[in-house]
Amino acid sequence: MTNLFQPGSSNDALSQPPQPREMMRGRYMFKNPKAAAAMWLFDAICGLVFRRSPPKAPDTPKRILVCNWAHLGDVVLSLPSLKALREAFPNAEIGLLIGGWSAPVVRNTGLYDHLHILDNILLDRSTVSRARRLKPFARQCMAVIKDIRAKRYNVAIDLHAYFPTAAFLLYCTGTPVRCGFTSGGFGPFLTHPVRWRYEGKSMGRYGQNLFAALWPNAAIAQNKLGACYPRRASAPLPATLDGRAYVVLHLGAGAPQREWPEPHWERLIEAFAKAHIYVAIIGAGPREAERARRVARPLGDLGQTSTHGGLFLDLPWDSFVTVMARARCAVCLESSAAHVAAAFQVPTVAIYRRASGAFNGVIDHHKLWGPDNPHATILSGQTDSPGDVIPETVFETVLKLLRSAPVAA
Repeated sequence: MTNLFQPGSSNDALSQPPQPREMMRGRYMFKNPKAAAAMWLFDAICGLVFRRSPPKAPDTPKRILVCNWAHLGDVVLSLPSLKALREAFPNAEIGLLIGGWSAPVVRNTGLYDHLHILDNILLDRSTVSRARRLKPFARQCMAVIKDIRAKRYNVAIDLHAYFPTAAFLLYCTGTPVRCGFTSGGFGPFLTHPVRWRYEGKSMGRYGQNLFAALWPNAAIAQNKLGACYPRRASAPLPATLDGRAYVVLHLGAGAPQREWPEPHWERLIEAFAKAHIYVAIIGAGPREAERARRVARPLGDLGQTSTHGGLFLDLPWDSFVTVMARARCAVCLESSAAHVAAAFQVPTVAIYRRASGAFNGVIDHHKLWGPDNPHATILSGQTDSPGDVIPETVFETVLKLLRSAPVAA
């Protein structure tokens, strides 16, 4: 992965970007120092109550529960850990606890035997108020705890390093061996708490740290966990793309502040059209569909019959993965699309905000959440908006990637 800083269009050419904000407070991955202090106090009290000698993790566990109830990109980054567990313990039953929104990501991967769904109220991006979701969430928690108890897992591993972690829920399930990071709080509820430290690698590779805490002498503790996506990219391409070389443009991002300005997309699409490079514009949901139709004006015909590109909106997840996997190049934002492309080593231009985070003084230049892909280039500006990155730079970078690492359509 290459990271290129792109200066903005400010009239002050000598202006310096603001200093990155500290992402950790002590051992906690909290930006707010008051929240970190409150979490420390809670953990300190719980540590006095729940202190006990940790049991040894079984060398050949029969049933393993893996948790990551965060969003799509987080779960895509969990796939290497799931694959490593499946290969290290082929006879073990593997359960998976995720949010319902991520279920399509893992379906048909062959990496789990039991699926547990829990939509954490603090991570749910639904427009329904949290007050109205509280009772359904409580009922869902009780049902999931009962279901997990019935499976009698030997080991539970929480891959989510941010608040809220699943540590307390795992404690309630009675799973004897519980391993996870303390950076999101609730460490005293784990039998094998692991302090998260920034190591300059992709978040998808930190599962190795947990495996080393559980099985320090096993081969899985040395697994580097490169990006992967088992058993996917098998869905057929849309007919218009079948047999065609194309560049895929994914306009969506998990938050509005990560979005690239629409005029920039329009100029980029116009550049592709003039260069006779076919673009497949993909997105999901009404908002992304409206944006896609607006920025696709340089293509002329907004249907899928244009000779310069087409719109492929609201694709099923399997089809979305196939379109990403078979692209010659991908242009995307801070989203799951970058991680899906990384799993297939697709040349990628990822448009990010500035590297705004530092971990105990070490600036993270998008290594943590950037695509784990040697053929990816991250373009970022000097502000918290990706709008600093200009379309001409994106277009030139795509051409360079197409020349250096072409991928057959």
